[in-house]
Amino acid sequence: MERLLEAAGELLEERTFHELTVQEVVKRAGSSVGSFYARFEDKEALLDYLDELYARQMIALVNELAEELEAEPAGSLRATARAVLGRLVPFHRSRRGLIRALVLRARERREVHYDDRTRRMNLELPRLLACLLHHREEITHPDPEQAAGLGFALTFAGMRDRILFPESIQLPAATSDARLAEESAHLLTAYLTTPPETPS
Repeated sequence: MERLLEAAGELLEERTFHELTVQEVVKRAGSSVGSFYARFEDKEALLDYLDELYARQMIALVNELAEELEAEPAGSLRATARAVLGRLVPFHRSRRGLIRALVLRARERREVHYDDRTRRMNLELPRLLACLLHHREEITHPDPEQAAGLGFALTFAGMRDRILFPESIQLPAATSDARLAEESAHLLTAYLTTPPETPS
């Protein structure tokens, strides 16, 4: 099972899920087609399993981050944003092919288990937002709770898309993961510490 999952993850770094075949997975895993079908009905079932595994790992990471920041708060809002994004960037990079496949499948068709996975992951989000709000005195937005949620959502989406779909916006130079995490932390901090303009 572990070899099949690892092989599928490796192959998704090289090609799309639609291009992936069961034969390729079992060959890379050093397994057999019979062994694959003893565990999974088809390659969609394999992706479902990997989807659930990703959700559990993401939830575990968010909880781990929150526990660390609750036990020893970072010295500033920027340091907290840096700590969070500094872990989220490599997490997504190491699973880029899989997460990309999951996002593309979700865009093609909405499924109950996708909504359930998203709901479970979102249940953990308030703990991370509370870590940002620990530095409330630095936040100049008139609605800190809403700003923390929206700011994090926008920053996370931008960070994730930069990793998953770098071809969508061509930049003059490549961005390292360390730089992506740092700049994402800067974006989130700047949003939270810049008062919005009053509409005229």
